[in-house]
Amino acid sequence: LFGDNYDAEITQAISSGTLLDHGPHSKPCDKSFVPDEPGKVFLILYHQSKDDDVQILTKLCTCFRIWDLGVRGLFRGVLRFHYKKSQIFAVGSLSKYASLTIFQD
Repeated sequence: LFGDNYDAEITQAISSGTLLDHGPHSKPCDKSFVPDEPGKVFLILYHQSKDDDVQILTKLCTCFRIWDLGVRGLFRGVLRFHYKKSQIFAVGSLSKYASLTIFQD
């Protein structure tokens, strides 16, 4: 998928995804942060101070053991990956897709 087709797929998936707890007491590095519900789509929202800010996303990637040397694979502020047989979208607060969620800073 490229360009507009991928954009439409991401938009649909994020619109129908379940927002994971991102409150001040949430612990994304705990294995229980993502429920054991294979096949579901979950959303993790991360704060950005500017469009290319990936400081918090880098920490999230370390939690999920994706990588720890730099973020790769972003599409317009969104990182898509699989964890516990579920699809996860990490959505930046300044991404155009953040408006599809209930992001509250």
